[in-house]
Amino acid sequence: MTVSCREIAARLPLRILIASWAWIEAKIAGNERSAEVFKNFGLNTYESIIACRKIKGLTVLGSGGIRTGLDIEKVLNLGCSLAGIARPFLIAALESEEALDKLCRDLISELRIARFCQSPSSNV
Repeated sequence: MTVSCREIAARLPLRILIASWAWIEAKIAGNERSAEVFKNFGLNTYESIIACRKIKGLTVLGSGGIRTGLDIEKVLNLGCSLAGIARPFLIAALESEEALDKLCRDLISELRIARFCQSPSSNV
């Protein structure tokens, strides 16, 4: 079942959709006061994932602060179908193609280790 962005927005508190962006945009603009004001506004990634999982038929993608293979495992463990990761790739891309290759190898290795070490009773 495909769910449109409008349907998602109608079902969720608006702050889930804009929480991190208000802080991110303020930081990018160099507006430290606004960044501080919106620092704790809305839901964090964990709370957003839990709220989204309550919507039947919705595919949940975990994103926001994902930096390592362990972070990827955590959102998958929370029930996400996918993990979104951007900042590490942007930083590596600015450095070199080799840095991108290394990041991919590191993420895969970290995710493999996290999946191997996780027992059924733990929430990594």
